[in-house]
Amino acid sequence: MNTKIFTHVLEKLRSTFNLDRWVQIRDGIGADTMLDDLPWTPKRKEKFIESLSATFDVDVALDGTVL
Repeated sequence: MNTKIFTHVLEKLRSTFNLDRWVQIRDGIGADTMLDDLPWTPKRKEKFIESLSATFDVDVALDGTVL
């Protein structure tokens, strides 16, 4: 994965889980984070996918790891 894309995805994930109750999740997000294991709400997941799709003009699937 391109470094720019990887950095953007990490930053977007950390901002998506920005509430204090998710500090452990946010601090633990890295290249080996399983995307399916994150506590997505349907709307949060939809907004995340839409944001990445619009930014990079690609189809996004949230399976596997961040990297």
